[in-house]
Amino acid sequence: MNNAPSLGVTIYSELPHITVSVPGVRTLLEAIKPHKDTGPDGIPARLLKDDAAELATVLSHIYQASLNQGRVLADWKHTWVIPVFKKGARNSPSNYRPISITSIACKTLEPVIHSNLSLNGPHGTSQHPMGSVNVDLVRRNSFKLLTTCELP
Repeated sequence: MNNAPSLGVTIYSELPHITVSVPGVRTLLEAIKPHKDTGPDGIPARLLKDDAAELATVLSHIYQASLNQGRVLADWKHTWVIPVFKKGARNSPSNYRPISITSIACKTLEPVIHSNLSLNGPHGTSQHPMGSVNVDLVRRNSFKLLTTCELP
């Protein structure tokens, strides 16, 4: 890494630390629709919902480590793209739209991030059961929230 070029000085501050709580993750797991399609990671929605109490601690540790390290589990980066018929002739590709099936466990992380970065108040710190964020810091940096686990 010694030969890596300098990226220069950034005008952006670091985003605030996001803290993941076990009760918050449990609440999200319990809210999962049990009939959602299983994603590429092979973890069914029904399992996540039915075993929310047991899985919340483990997943909260995985989520926190992912956020702290700025990395996502390899299985969470995969997606299945499925063509869904819209209307017209079934033999025409233009009559289909793509839908992406991603990891439900990864999708459950999205509201944790969003709730920590939501802009609920005009100034100061926005409070949420899963953590807090300095609203002015996010606004000052023109942060555009990307809420997806569909990473390259």
